[in-house]
Amino acid sequence: MPDLATAITAYEQAIKDLTPKCDRLKALEVLLARDRVATELATQPPTPDLVAKICDLDQALKARAADLNNRFGSATLADWRDARKMTSASASFPSIDAWWWFLDARSPSEDWKIRTLNYILWGGIVISLSFIVESLRRFLSGEVGVLGTVLQALVTLLVGGTVVEIAKQVTALQSGKAEGLKGKIIKRRFVLSILFVTIAFVMWFLLPQVVKYYSNRGVTERYQGELSNPISRYQRTISLDPSDAIAHYNLARAYESVAEYGKAEEEYKSAIRWDGHMSLAYDGLGHLSMAERKDYATALRLINSGLVAIEAQQKANEFQSDDAYVRIRSSLLGNRAWAYFGLKYLTQSEDDLREVIKLRPSWAAPHCLLGQVLEEEAKIPNGSAKPDSDEIKKRSGRKN
Repeated sequence: MPDLATAITAYEQAIKDLTPKCDRLKALEVLLARDRVATELATQPPTPDLVAKICDLDQALKARAADLNNRFGSATLADWRDARKMTSASASFPSIDAWWWFLDARSPSEDWKIRTLNYILWGGIVISLSFIVESLRRFLSGEVGVLGTVLQALVTLLVGGTVVEIAKQVTALQSGKAEGLKGKIIKRRFVLSILFVTIAFVMWFLLPQVVKYYSNRGVTERYQGELSNPISRYQRTISLDPSDAIAHYNLARAYESVAEYGKAEEEYKSAIRWDGHMSLAYDGLGHLSMAERKDYATALRLINSGLVAIEAQQKANEFQSDDAYVRIRSSLLGNRAWAYFGLKYLTQSEDDLREVIKLRPSWAAPHCLLGQVLEEEAKIPNGSAKPDSDEIKKRSGRKN
């Protein structure tokens, strides 16, 4: 069997010459050498030792399947099969359906690894880019003028380009062209993913500091007498962190200073929604209800809620000093005295005002209101100034 033995020897040498960086002629030589072995097997019976030798060489070729697929890709192997079909009808060649012409089908694990890696990399890019874009969108939402317009346009172009690229890669993956996603492309994508994740992490880490900066800047500008700038600072703070109850409260105060009372009311309500124990917000909303709508009953309910909230804050040690607690509590009591006065509960109003004066003797407002209360009490016959206690509880929202 010299012809079969010669074909097997040539097949063995072709496999030895097959390296991960070989050219396509070496790869084709292996496949054609295996064709010649198949042809010789069809014309003469092999001996057991030759069959064993062929099995060993076939195993060696199958072990190189992944290398060949990575080197040339499924598309190239398919082109070779198409070219090979022209000779498959000849009796001197085995069928084109022979397994060695479909080595790409024997290395699915490599494609799977590439696809999985690609999905992970794109996932990292998409998630981090989404966070970056959303943060920039929030940051730029308060920016007006040419700079804000240009920056938002750049962000839009970046997102649009990224979406198009993702669509292309998903199409490539679904079409089985995983070989186009290897090598330098994967390396570049890995670097890009690390870059975006790092930027997103840094932005996430710095976000609280940026929020604090704009919030503090708004407070400073408001105390300096500016009107419009603090509003834009607080709006940007809320855009970056919608759950910042203090920023909502400060924005409400800023709206009040420019007589935008409807917006101020909404911001006070937002502050309470995000922090149910924010006594300042209850105080501000109650004061606004009386000043703008003369709605003393609603104000009384809100201020009583604020007095409950401030005690919870004091119990939780949320105040930096006793002076802050005294100042806010006295403001709540002063506004409740006003609500009582508006509802003609003169005795209750007087009691609250005397407590406020005891807490803050130098505050002029409670002295002024107390004078009005005493004047009204002087007009009422003895014993008529104190209303029914059940009526007070009903209007104030208290149960006991």
